[in-house]
Amino acid sequence: MRENSTNTSHLSSREMRIFEVSPGHNLLIKADPPVFTIVAASASHLKLTGKRLHDVLGKGLFEAFPPNPDNPEDTSDKDLRASFMHVVATGESHQLPVQRYDVSNKENVFEERYWRIANCPVKGDDGSVEFILNSLQDITHDVNSKHWEERLKPLHQALNLYRQAPMPIQLFKGLDLIIELANDLTLKMWDRTSEVIGKPFLEAFPELKETGFIELMQEVIHTGVSKTFYETPIRLHRNGKNELGYFTFEYQPYYEEGYEEPTGLLVFSNEVTEQVINREKIKQSELSLELAIEIAELGIYAVDVQSGKANYSRKLMEWFNMPESHCLMAEIFAKVHPDDLQEVYKVIVRSMDSAAGGKHNLIFRVLHPVTKEITYLSSIGQMQYDGDRAVSVSGVMQNVTSQVLAQKEIEDEVALRTKELAEVNNALIQNNRELEQFAYIASHDLQEPLRKVTTFTQLLNLKLADSSDEVKLYISRVQSSIKRMSELIRDVLDFSQLNLNREGIEPVNLNQVIMDVIAESQPEIESSGAQINYDSLPVIQAVPLQMKQLFSNLISNSLKFSRKGMKPIVNIRSQRLKKNRLHGYKGLLPDVDYYSIAVEDNGIGFNNAHAERIFGIFQRLHSKQEFEGTGIGLAICRKIVQNHFGEIHASSSENDGAVFTVMLPEKQTNQ
Repeated sequence: MRENSTNTSHLSSREMRIFEVSPGHNLLIKADPPVFTIVAASASHLKLTGKRLHDVLGKGLFEAFPPNPDNPEDTSDKDLRASFMHVVATGESHQLPVQRYDVSNKENVFEERYWRIANCPVKGDDGSVEFILNSLQDITHDVNSKHWEERLKPLHQALNLYRQAPMPIQLFKGLDLIIELANDLTLKMWDRTSEVIGKPFLEAFPELKETGFIELMQEVIHTGVSKTFYETPIRLHRNGKNELGYFTFEYQPYYEEGYEEPTGLLVFSNEVTEQVINREKIKQSELSLELAIEIAELGIYAVDVQSGKANYSRKLMEWFNMPESHCLMAEIFAKVHPDDLQEVYKVIVRSMDSAAGGKHNLIFRVLHPVTKEITYLSSIGQMQYDGDRAVSVSGVMQNVTSQVLAQKEIEDEVALRTKELAEVNNALIQNNRELEQFAYIASHDLQEPLRKVTTFTQLLNLKLADSSDEVKLYISRVQSSIKRMSELIRDVLDFSQLNLNREGIEPVNLNQVIMDVIAESQPEIESSGAQINYDSLPVIQAVPLQMKQLFSNLISNSLKFSRKGMKPIVNIRSQRLKKNRLHGYKGLLPDVDYYSIAVEDNGIGFNNAHAERIFGIFQRLHSKQEFEGTGIGLAICRKIVQNHFGEIHASSSENDGAVFTVMLPEKQTNQ
């Protein structure tokens, strides 16, 4: 066998190179027990075991890979040797169970390693085993993980409590601060995943390199002295940016079993960013409130109802002439003006009843004990209750002396103006009564002698029938003047008596009104050959007689100012107005439906610059020699329209007719 081995113990250079680059962690071992010489090694095997080719080639396996002398109980070399002998003896492959076989590093320090090992025979031409192919698989990590799990089994309950702890907890190992443990709340606070576990703290948080926190954590491990930090500002990279947060930390040194010195750091932490920011906001709000109170010159107070003790701000000290910012309520009440004290007591007592809501709002006077100056104070407060029992009241006060005095001045001024207005109104009533008396005199005392003058003029005309033409001319002029005077008196009476009698309002069909006006004006219409057109006029609420008077005057006006040689044409049309079209008309009522009625003629017209003037009483654009009339007709029209909360307007151009537009509400209101 030895002769056979000698003939096959050497591999060609080409075969050696092929073996070295072959995949897998393999050794080719000569079947020469008990030495088991290594004749070839794959590059991956050398890399896995940390060896070089010249360290193992030509050496026995147990010389190149000696057992760990620090572990006398280790029998792995014996198990491996037995596996080799089994392969040589039987010519069959052999698989070892999980095997611990420690391997020395460059410093000749043995490292704990675990392997799966398979040994396969390589036979010669005669069928005997010439070599053993030794294949390895490193399972150290898996075995350690299982060992760790085994070690942690008794600690599962503690670990569950740790993971579910209501605050972030971390465990750091060594001065490199390896993140050993971090519960879910910690990872959420850090905005990190579980991948940071096992990494040095500085690698997971490079942004904290120059902050001094690493040194503080290492100091606790060095000294074994705990440290606590409150509301510490730290900028962490979270949510894709560097965020400023506030944290509270408690650093505790961590001791492993069997060690007298700390081996790590246990940290209990909590983020208080929201609380710090909210407190800062409250602080800023308080400062803003204090500033607003100062600017508004307000005073703040709080009173304990049971003890009667009051605390109040600087302004109240000034107003009540109090040397300190606290006192008994009895001292406050002593400063209240005697005439207001009873009312103040009554309001405060009423606010103590929880059923009343506890609010109070009152104005009272304070009398300065030295200067006797009176200050008016406004107090707005709210009572607080324990159940139904009043326990405290707080509120604000404001010096309203200038406002109260100004209000009194306004009230005095209003009273004075009201008195003056009443006097003017009484004078107006008296003038109206006198006007009514004048109207009565005009209707009776003036018209009676006018009728007699008319009668005697007619008799005189009969007696002087044969008189000269000059005498007849004089009599004719007297009769004409009497007629104009009679018409003037009648029109003045009509104008003065035009008032809207609410009891006389009823639905009025304007179509029927026009028909009645046409019937009464038939002689005048026939003599002039006039044509009056109208259609679909509305029914509105109005005084029937005034509507008849309105349209009678408008139609009469159109017929009077017709052009010579042209038959008068009067067109009357109407349309309903939408509410948005009423904007800009001061005389119209809001939220009321209106109709627009236009009376259009083809007469002589007028200069549009006089469109408003023609509605004035006694206003004429033509002499009485050109056109008859008293100059009151259109004034009567405007007053009738205004009585019905409407408006009337005129538009024209000379020798091109005129349009009179009347806007009247569909229904009358109680205004």
